Amino acid sequence: MQVILRGWIEGSIDSGYLSTGRAALIGGLVALSCYVGSLQNAWAMDDELIIKANPASQSIGHALDSFFEPYWPEESGIQAGQYRPLAILWFSIDWAISGGNPSSFHGVNVVLHAVATVLFVFVVGRWLPPIGALAAGLVFAVHPVHVEAVANVIGRSEVATTVGLLGAVLCARRFRSRWGWSRSFWLAAVLSLLAVSLLIKENAVVLFGLLLLDELSEGDAKSLVKNLSMYLAVATVTLAWLYLWRGVAGQFVASSQTAALRNVPHFERLSTMFPAYLDVSRLLFWPMDLASDYNPQMILRRTGWSLIATLGMVHAAAVILLAWMLRRRALAVAVAVFASAITFAPASNLLFSSGVLLAERSLYLAVWAPAVVIGWVVWRASVGQWRLPMTATLGVVTLVFAARTVQRVPDWQSTEQIVTTSFAE
Repeated sequence: MQVILRGWIEGSIDSGYLSTGRAALIGGLVALSCYVGSLQNAWAMDDELIIKANPASQSIGHALDSFFEPYWPEESGIQAGQYRPLAILWFSIDWAISGGNPSSFHGVNVVLHAVATVLFVFVVGRWLPPIGALAAGLVFAVHPVHVEAVANVIGRSEVATTVGLLGAVLCARRFRSRWGWSRSFWLAAVLSLLAVSLLIKENAVVLFGLLLLDELSEGDAKSLVKNLSMYLAVATVTLAWLYLWRGVAGQFVASSQTAALRNVPHFERLSTMFPAYLDVSRLLFWPMDLASDYNPQMILRRTGWSLIATLGMVHAAAVILLAWMLRRRALAVAVAVFASAITFAPASNLLFSSGVLLAERSLYLAVWAPAVVIGWVVWRASVGQWRLPMTATLGVVTLVFAARTVQRVPDWQSTEQIVTTSFAE
């Protein structure tokens, strides 16, 4: 299969027939091939509480009866405020179909990752030609930071939410380019994807920002008035979900915050998190040193400002400023950086305390930035004498990332394996 795929890629590029659609298909196939090994994984970490020991995840009827209950089952003893009823319902459907076979659950995750890769290529294909979109798609498909989300069953929420967000962006583009009744159809598609994604995981709350960024990247700010109805509708659905979430989780909403930062003053939280943003950049652009848990022993809680906090703050500001400066010369890169910042925002602990200090799964869609940066460089080099060196470099990066991904997938085979790996790390 690898020989056939390599020949297809090379033939497509050399013949000039590489299209965004073909680039998306190639990316999806590579994504599938990277995670075949996860089909041998069993339950690991939170899988055991959310699925294996949760009656609602094993019965469709029970899942429906528990639709207006918090994500964590009462039996777990965990009083966290997440509300993800469609994630639980989806697990119960999987359980009914497979009889509780974890391989089936993992198979769904792998297919979802392939779908996310295909949609990602179509989204970035607006700013990149097919060769650049292909390079970005390959990086997205094999990026090692995705392993936690894809190879661990409950990571499905991250992947499925990404599918919903990218699908909504594509539907919103159709909405903006249509007239008459067809606009209503595409608006309904955007809102449906948003509602489903929010009920799978709260990260979908960023859709408003992604849609606004996507439209502004077209360079016509006046079109915002014409499409105001879409933004009002998206805001309404988002606020309705927030109201529902508060109604279900109640006093436990705040308890879902990470213990290390719960009830910590805002300044102290920033002094802890700005150094962590250096780790975020490292994980996105050179994800070789990974961990299953970035706990307070790895990311220190800092009670006062420090040099490393200053460095992290300057770094974050410099990245955003650079993206702004590149918006005319490298629009794809600028959009990618802003999109990554938007998608990481709910877990960044910048504006409010979230449920984690840092987790690789929260960077799933933030891989947008390194993928597009590499795609843009490959595209710019593909028209000159640097074509062969850059193609070779892309191949090396893809193989290195893919090898690290394939190597790490078995680490999520079981909780025992994760614990053993964590000690080694």
